[in-house]
Amino acid sequence: MFEKGGRKGSMKKSKLSAGIISGLLAVGALAACSNKGPEYNSKGVILTYEVNGQKVEYTADDLFGETIVNPEHAEEMFNQVYKLVVRNYFTIANPDGAGTNTGLNQMEEINSVADKNVQIDKDTAKKNSKTNNTSEKAEFESILQSKGCENEKELREYYVFEEQQTKFKENFYKIYADEANTKWPDFNLLRDGSSSDSEEEKKYAGYFETKVPYHISHILVNVEDSASNNYWNGTISAENVEHLKRVVDGLKDTTKSFGTVAADESDDGSKSVFGDLGIVDKDKATEESDKFVKEFILGLYTYDNKYNPDDTVRARVSHSNIHPSTTILNGLADKPNYIPVGIFDELYENREVEGSLVIGTSSANFYPRNIGYNQYLNNHGLSLIEGTAEEGNFKKLTIAGEDHFVLCARGTSNPILVTRAGASYQGIHFIVVNRSPFEGTGTDGLMRDYTVNGVKLSQYYTTKYPGQTGYPVDADKKPLQTYVNTIDSLTSKYKERAEKVAEEVKSFDTNIERVIYQKYMNIDGGKLQFTEAGKKVEETINKWIARSAQEKSNSTFDSWEEYWGEYIDMLNMQKEQSTKKLPKGCAVAFTLASKAKRQSELDAIDFSTVDSSFESHFDELFNQIGGACNDGETHK
Repeated sequence: MFEKGGRKGSMKKSKLSAGIISGLLAVGALAACSNKGPEYNSKGVILTYEVNGQKVEYTADDLFGETIVNPEHAEEMFNQVYKLVVRNYFTIANPDGAGTNTGLNQMEEINSVADKNVQIDKDTAKKNSKTNNTSEKAEFESILQSKGCENEKELREYYVFEEQQTKFKENFYKIYADEANTKWPDFNLLRDGSSSDSEEEKKYAGYFETKVPYHISHILVNVEDSASNNYWNGTISAENVEHLKRVVDGLKDTTKSFGTVAADESDDGSKSVFGDLGIVDKDKATEESDKFVKEFILGLYTYDNKYNPDDTVRARVSHSNIHPSTTILNGLADKPNYIPVGIFDELYENREVEGSLVIGTSSANFYPRNIGYNQYLNNHGLSLIEGTAEEGNFKKLTIAGEDHFVLCARGTSNPILVTRAGASYQGIHFIVVNRSPFEGTGTDGLMRDYTVNGVKLSQYYTTKYPGQTGYPVDADKKPLQTYVNTIDSLTSKYKERAEKVAEEVKSFDTNIERVIYQKYMNIDGGKLQFTEAGKKVEETINKWIARSAQEKSNSTFDSWEEYWGEYIDMLNMQKEQSTKKLPKGCAVAFTLASKAKRQSELDAIDFSTVDSSFESHFDELFNQIGGACNDGETHK
């Protein structure tokens, strides 16, 4: 209704429709607070809503009930004003700029959906009346009550607003989560983030900066020793040894790609897509859903935090969300573990050595394959496979100030990271990074522009697929090699992978409504703004948005530190028990002795071929001095 004495073209809104509020916001809780904040006269206008020459005015009573309360109810206050932001959007022809065809232009479609939903409810009431032997009116009133509405008009308004919320989000994502939008071609705010306060979208930490996505592939070799705490006395079968040798031989082969070896040898379901694990980001560490084990994800992050030979990469990581505290970083080893590539051949050659006629069958701890496994492969930290020269797929890398010849993925300088994971995802993991978010030329701090092989990070994680408008192409209009088409033989998966990127981008910010609120609070063409009397409300909401963002950031960091802390504790436990590992000499001595058929042959063996430092272990091993081995058992 028009307010008496009001300006021409000005309307007073006495209350919001119950059909919009009920079920969405319990305003009764506001007035129930004993520690309430400043009260406003219910007739004092705190917010105006101006469109097409008319102004709708809202008092505190209209929006929140009889009282405005203190900051502890800021979230409820925000929710209520956010609803008006949504409604305001649909009073304007093109709220996102010329040619966007959203807002008021969509109301015909929205009204049509609302009418259909109301008719569905009427048909349902009619059907239920026959089933329940009640009146159609009673059944329809029951439906109205479930929606918090008093009549059919409010029910229709309820459905209008419900559809507006859906369309509002869709429109937002078309503009801010799609590089093919008409407003910022080749730019995706939610994914890329913004770097300049002068840009219309203002400073915003997008998906790249917040979640830090990697594209990685891996090969898993299951081992029978599934216990996660066998740090020194793990066991591995002869079949496992054979499997490991096939994998490493394949990775050394300059004619085979990492993906080919994964497809042939991996024990993981990802072998069907050449070991491709897709997008791995920070969520995979701290969130329970689709969570990677610590050795896997933190081994990857450890390499870039501490060992990456590229100074630029380490510097970028130090300012990122995957950088732990200095305390955690200092708790990591100064250098990774190095696995001599020859050990895989040695394990293979002695994989079936388990005893002799003279010795009998001794504890599995002393089998040469298990000694080698525990010395080099049973390591929950980060390992690299080391050769003796820069040849084939071995590249010279300077890691932690030392030069090493490290096995890399074919045709790249991307080292193959190795770790032993236990518990739920146990086995030996071979990991290679297909695209790191920190590599490439470009301005530090502008992650979206980091360029590798002519492809920017923002292009690599495109939300489009080849042939679709917006897919990145080179100067000759040929599709660039991106995350979407990186698996050339699976063309049918392009669309699926593009949609996966889009979904990751859209869902990463759980507080997206607050971002939307700040962007659309004062859009051109329809002014929704607080009056001077409402500045306290506006300030309370803005402070709540900033505070909740900081609280979330603190909580995320605490979870991050806790996860890293558990990893460090595990590595420390492994280090403490490392002195119990049998040295390689025991394996050599055991192998020599296993060839003896009778005691005289055993006595005749020249153990000088074994490093002298291992002779005492050998003596213990065979109990020649009446003692016991370091596992507490005798092995005569």
